[in-house]
Amino acid sequence: MPRGVGVRVWRAPAFAVHRPDIEPRLRVATRHTGDVRDLDDVRRFLRAQFGWEVDRVAEVGSGAWSTAYRFACGGRDLVIRIGPHVQDFDADRRVALHRSVLLPIPEVLHVGAFRDEYCCVSTFVPGTPLEACSAVEWSDVVPSLADALEAMRACGAAEKSTPWNVTLRSVDASHEHTRLSGWREKIARSTDAVDALAASVSQLRSLDESIDLGRVESTLTHGDLINRNVHVEHGAVAGIFDWGCMRWGDHLYDLAWFDFWSSWYPELDIGLLRQELDGRWDDAGYSVAHRVERERACLLHIGADHLIYNAVTDSAAGLDEVIGRMAELDLL
Repeated sequence: MPRGVGVRVWRAPAFAVHRPDIEPRLRVATRHTGDVRDLDDVRRFLRAQFGWEVDRVAEVGSGAWSTAYRFACGGRDLVIRIGPHVQDFDADRRVALHRSVLLPIPEVLHVGAFRDEYCCVSTFVPGTPLEACSAVEWSDVVPSLADALEAMRACGAAEKSTPWNVTLRSVDASHEHTRLSGWREKIARSTDAVDALAASVSQLRSLDESIDLGRVESTLTHGDLINRNVHVEHGAVAGIFDWGCMRWGDHLYDLAWFDFWSSWYPELDIGLLRQELDGRWDDAGYSVAHRVERERACLLHIGADHLIYNAVTDSAAGLDEVIGRMAELDLL
């Protein structure tokens, strides 16, 4: 679905990019949420909840699970997102504790109820989506993106987290009582998807048995650094938001994410990002143990995730696209 960004136009993949094991949200502009059509409702809520008198509220984005509205108050540009799943907003609030100059995460001011749904109030991030960058713009942005990824790598899990191998190997769990309930019945309609998923899970288990992926240090990963979740401005990352897909895991996951979707965003030269990170790691004397195997495990997990998601959403085209990309990456 084309979406205008300034004078440039970018095209999203033919399917929605998702992480189905962590309560996925649609990444294209199609609206599935209960609409808040009366902006006066938002103004009244802001007045009642915070005592804020807001003159103008404007919708600035929507997806499957939330709609965002921008407003100004007390000299600050803010955003209120409204949706049915509070866990998405709670993730933003937890991760915001790690915000820094190098990791520009919006400040979360409030998470709570909004009528029969939930809301999150945070600071507004200016700029345009990372994936809308031209090749020249991308080369300018890469150093600050590497700064953010390195800052995330430095964030160790503040609490005991699920071992990385368990996270990877549970990609085909039942996911009952989540937005993915019933995926097994739906994916069974596509023999190719069933075979691709089985091959992915088998390889993940073999890789784990070979190098013990459970020993990978848990660091902060975003899990969806495209799809309008990173804004850039003046040649640098201006903000990273929508952390509902975050997990504690292998810091290579976000790099693998860019790699998996790179054929849909040819202006984003992933080789430049790899060179930037490799140079920093070399300078620091940091060597990534079992890098090839770990990156492959990440790619397999991303592919398996999206097979399940596209099955749930009845997207035959999406399944074909994911299977095709996995084949291109020699994952099948």
